[in-house]
Amino acid sequence: MNDDKPESLDRLAQGFARLPNVDVPPGLEGRILHSLLNAGVLRRTPHRVWPRLVGLGVALVLFGAGLGIGAQFARPRRIATTTREPQYLLLLYSGAGPQVEDVAAHRHWASDLAAHGHAIYGERLDAFATRIEHGVSTTAAPADTLLAGFFIVSAPSANVAETIAASSPHARHGGRVVMYRIRPT
Repeated sequence: MNDDKPESLDRLAQGFARLPNVDVPPGLEGRILHSLLNAGVLRRTPHRVWPRLVGLGVALVLFGAGLGIGAQFARPRRIATTTREPQYLLLLYSGAGPQVEDVAAHRHWASDLAAHGHAIYGERLDAFATRIEHGVSTTAAPADTLLAGFFIVSAPSANVAETIAASSPHARHGGRVVMYRIRPT
């Protein structure tokens, strides 16, 4: 055998290039392949189904996990209630009267309500707001009457919700509380 492989390959390629271009009869490739398979010269490679099935299973599990995680983040947040009691929105407005800035008093009041079985959630709001009218936003400066915060509270009836609103530190110190019943959606 000649160790000068690149040169012998070049000569072989040149020899093939000098051969006439002949059309291959239809079906010849299939017949040759069938003959080589029958003679045992070639073997069919088995289709490996299991790795594909395992890969598909892993992909489906990951897809399902992604859907589950995404659903947790996309779900609208509601306050947790142990009962099916109606919920009420308490809007806390400050006005020309005394300003209630005592966050600790509001926390204590909310904790006491929660201890008595009412679901409650609230936040203090910033003094500056953004007003959007007809698709145009403008910064609204604080006015005489300012929406200072809100609470969402559960109560068995509107009368109980009014009593809760009146007991808030905000209402007790001269602030105005406006109550709305939240319609379930």
